[in-house]
Amino acid sequence: MKNLTYLLPGEDATAFIFRLFKLSPLGKIEDVYEYLNLKRLKLVPGDFQSPTEQAVLRHFAQDIDELQANHGHWKRFDYCLTSHQTRERVSEANIGKFKRFTCNGSNGFLNKPWRWCNRCAIEDEEHFGISYFKRDHQVQGVFSCNKHDTELLEGCDNCGWQPTTLRIFNHPLRHCPSCAASFVDRPACVPEKLKQVQDFSLAMAYGALTLSSREIIELFKQYIGIDEIEEGDGDYFVLVREFHRRLAAYFSIEELQQCFSGINVTRAENRVRALRSNKFFSEAGQSALPLAPVALSYGLAFLDSQMPDQNIAKAA
Repeated sequence: MKNLTYLLPGEDATAFIFRLFKLSPLGKIEDVYEYLNLKRLKLVPGDFQSPTEQAVLRHFAQDIDELQANHGHWKRFDYCLTSHQTRERVSEANIGKFKRFTCNGSNGFLNKPWRWCNRCAIEDEEHFGISYFKRDHQVQGVFSCNKHDTELLEGCDNCGWQPTTLRIFNHPLRHCPSCAASFVDRPACVPEKLKQVQDFSLAMAYGALTLSSREIIELFKQYIGIDEIEEGDGDYFVLVREFHRRLAAYFSIEELQQCFSGINVTRAENRVRALRSNKFFSEAGQSALPLAPVALSYGLAFLDSQMPDQNIAKAA
């Protein structure tokens, strides 16, 4: 079993559990959980607060920060927490506990199934003897494979099957396990604005944004025009409402529907509940809810288009 316990390049840390199950002599997935000393929890693709991910990464004798940058999702959350929340999470981790936060607008985001690039799967099978799920393809706000510029597959076009669990579809296959139809490559047709969202989503996943969460907040405040206005001032709310209107109007309905639910279209504006509830411009106190990473990616894509001189997109 020790010879099988390794991560392949760019492999998603939680999906690794099921690849290990596929290759191991263990008869049940429960035996893999026991071998890795994991609790049985529901595994959601792209979960940026997964305790299972952290437990898996601790099995490898490598720098945990590097493992998170290349195989995990936690780093995206570093840009979304207030300074108090960051200290709280670190404090809990230091005593072996796990702190899970509820994000702003958490019920306004679409849940994606496990996704993969068909060309990556074919190449990985040739190079490593088995295909596997990539971390980058599970990141919310990523819409295509950067390597091949192909659309990420989410299931079968023929019968509608989707891999919501990896218990059976534990690594990408070339044919649908339900109807046996072949999976087909499709070139990516990602609009330019969603490419911006994707770039920010990946930069956050790798921990590569040069801006801290505090600096991001200050940039939003500067753009909105509230950097020197008290929150209780009447002008404050007028400026914030106008910002939300411009942010939602920057993207088309189709672009918003890639990641958000609860979108209402009126004559005057697009209303996106999850975007409006994420306060990109406020680092509130202990009771504040953190930003959601994919909402921040949309917000940064908008801000970068409005403030090109700030070089927001620059990565470390």
